[in-house]
Amino acid sequence: MSEADDVERAAGRSKNVREADEPQTDDRYLPQLWPAPPEPARLLKQTGSTAASWHDFAASPVG
Repeated sequence: MSEADDVERAAGRSKNVREADEPQTDDRYLPQLWPAPPEPARLLKQTGSTAASWHDFAASPVG
């Protein structure tokens, strides 16, 4: 993989998010971040027991 490929992936292009039987597309994504004051983490949506397990792990103190 070249440096150009890394830039393409960081920019949200050339993501392999299609099934094998779907046609190739030129999908592009624009991740946008904006500053906000710090606040406690909050869970917006949880879809299963695996997600719950990882949320509990991430929220637990380390050490």
